[in-house]
Amino acid sequence: MAGLGIIGVFVPGLPTTPFVLIAALCYMRSSERMYRWLVSHRRLGPHLKTFVETRSLPLRIKLTGLAMGWTFLGGAILFAAESLYLKVFLLALGLAKTAAILLIKTTSTRP
Repeated sequence: MAGLGIIGVFVPGLPTTPFVLIAALCYMRSSERMYRWLVSHRRLGPHLKTFVETRSLPLRIKLTGLAMGWTFLGGAILFAAESLYLKVFLLALGLAKTAAILLIKTTSTRP
C-alpha cells in the first residue's frame, strides 16, 4: 500500500493519500518497524503522524491535494480521455476526491 501511495505522487489519477493512510493503519497493527519507517519519512511522516493522532490535516495540505488532483484530472479529461463516459467517470472521481478531502477535519497548525 505504501508503494502504491508513493507511485501515486507521480501517476495522475492514482490517489496518494488513501494508500499511505491505509498502509499506516495496517502497519500500526502488523509491523511496528514499517510503521516507524513510514511516520519518520521526511516528507510523509509529519502529516501522517498528525492525521493518525488527530484525524485532521492542515488547510495547506488539503488545498495542495485538491489543486494537484484537479490539475491532473482536468488535464486527463481535456486532453487524454476521448470517450464521454470516461470523461464523466473522471469528473465523478474528482468530485468524490474533493468531497473526501473536505470531510476531513482541518487543523490550524502545521505538524
